[in-house]
Amino acid sequence: MPRRKKSTPTTPLLQTLQELRTNLETLKASATHRTKEIAILMKREEMLAKVFRLIPDMIIVTELASGIIVDVNDRYCEVMGYRRDELIGSSTLDLKSWHCPEDRNVFTTLLATDTACREFKTTLCTKSGTRIPVMISARVLELENTPCVVSIVQDITELHQKEQALEYRISLERLVASVSTHFLTMRSGDLDRGIVQALEMIGTFAGADRCSVWQCMPDGSRIDATHEWYRAALPPLVYRRTAIILSEQLPALAQHIRKGSTYTLPAVRSSEASFDADESFFSAQGTAMLVAVPMRYGGQPTILVSCEKNTVSPWPGDLPALLKIAGEIFMSAMVRARNERDLRDSEQRFRSLFDNAQDGMLVVDPERLRFMTANRNFIKMLGYSTKELQTLSVKDIHPLDQVPHLVERYYTAAKGSTVRAEAVPVIRKDRTTFLADMMLSTVILDNRPYLLGVFRDMTEQLTCLLYTSDAADDLLCVDLGGRRII
Repeated sequence: MPRRKKSTPTTPLLQTLQELRTNLETLKASATHRTKEIAILMKREEMLAKVFRLIPDMIIVTELASGIIVDVNDRYCEVMGYRRDELIGSSTLDLKSWHCPEDRNVFTTLLATDTACREFKTTLCTKSGTRIPVMISARVLELENTPCVVSIVQDITELHQKEQALEYRISLERLVASVSTHFLTMRSGDLDRGIVQALEMIGTFAGADRCSVWQCMPDGSRIDATHEWYRAALPPLVYRRTAIILSEQLPALAQHIRKGSTYTLPAVRSSEASFDADESFFSAQGTAMLVAVPMRYGGQPTILVSCEKNTVSPWPGDLPALLKIAGEIFMSAMVRARNERDLRDSEQRFRSLFDNAQDGMLVVDPERLRFMTANRNFIKMLGYSTKELQTLSVKDIHPLDQVPHLVERYYTAAKGSTVRAEAVPVIRKDRTTFLADMMLSTVILDNRPYLLGVFRDMTEQLTCLLYTSDAADDLLCVDLGGRRII
């Protein structure tokens, strides 16, 4: 008979042991797997910590409500000037990291509303008190059940400087455009007031306490302050700065005026000139700093434009260039005003001669050949009133058959030639005609070219020619005084 297979006894205890063994093996496998996961996580955390420390931008983690610093990276410590242990656990409010605390209120309000904020511009203060313009991008995260702000902070000092330089350049260009435009349409009578207004604009832009324009003698021996702007509460000095003998009172300035170079106080000492007299002169009037640019016209010194400060502080870098531009504008306006004044004087002299001339004189538009004005004698010659005459043109006072020939002569004169014509027929208002000698030339009135016609009535001279016929070949011509001329 076949042998029966022996069966393994099973009892509840053995079953329990078997289950325990199986569970133990499962736990071992799970623990091994968990250990590996923990090791991987630790490596990742270590790697992230290294990245956190080495990121070139500043990173700071703070509690949203209190501003207490939870963590910072190395770059933040480096820029802000703190050790890491000085920062962790401290509040940004206690450290006075925000230059403007109101900015932090705006910043936290944005985060409370949207949980994120991008490119928030503000200014932070380092441990030494240096102010740093920054741009912050941040997000609110829960860390250990506490709302925290993770902020990436970028130092935008270089960008800020470029923006400031660009804003300064734009402001400078606007100032120059404003000053130059201001003088383009200015009447010569408003020149003095316009220069003072321009000096105020320049002084405000440059942070000056006083700006002045000085008039130089052509030989550079003397200067006089002619225009001045000064800040409120400062006394005027323009009346104390007259008839200044440069060689005695301002010898260093005299050299700069002769050379046409920029003059500054305080000055770099040199062997070329002593600034002692100059500094004594200006310091006695409360001036601590001065920049002046001399201008020349026709090879001679003309004006000096200056800015002054009563305390020592930096000037804008382009101030000499700005003063030179202003000086050129002022000088151009002054020359234009002088030319306009000379022109007015010339026109007044012309008007006096025009009105009192014995001949008839007529001013004609060279393009349309219409009459603009005439003197008393021309009006008397033709019998028109001034208003009636201004409605007429050349064709209205000459016979039709003579008009083309005479119009050609008027246009020839308009090109700059002097045209003379004898015995030109002229029609009066009453339609009678007389003969006149005519001369046409160009004249400038109100900065415009016109034609000036001079008419001499030859009627009396022609009627005084007496002829005797005792002998066919015996011709006697007598002038108005009865003297024989032929």
